[in-house]
Amino acid sequence: QSEMDEVLENRTFYCGIISKEDAAFTGYCGINNVFADTPELAIAVLKKYQHKGYGFKSLNAFMKTVKEMTGIGYFISKVDPENVASQQLMLKLGFKPAGIAAFLIDDEDKLRDLEEENIEYLTENLVELAGKFNVEPRKLLSHLLVYAIDL
Repeated sequence: QSEMDEVLENRTFYCGIISKEDAAFTGYCGINNVFADTPELAIAVLKKYQHKGYGFKSLNAFMKTVKEMTGIGYFISKVDPENVASQQLMLKLGFKPAGIAAFLIDDEDKLRDLEEENIEYLTENLVELAGKFNVEPRKLLSHLLVYAIDL
């Protein structure tokens, strides 16, 4: 197997996020599968650096650079329904609700069972969020939110 095959096997492309203040690694952003028809963005910022603008600045610059280099300007991002900070980040960047996606489980019966087992965790916030995504509230107990942007 060639080195290039090994690199392509991974299918991800991540860039480190470095703090201007102290040149410290603060997290990463990138694309989960470079071969997907629609690039799915990923981001993680270390707790110490969260809520300081690193996510916004990094993803914004990353998307613009990808568009300049490849012409690709349509991206999605999947977010846990409980991750309010990431939802706010997507909206601040200009992403719009675009549906939901199952996470790790493809079997509809298993997803329904998971929703039933966790129905007690269906909060008013999740019900309101489900309205924004035009889905049945209980689906947010077994799915991720999908946001999309077209630069």
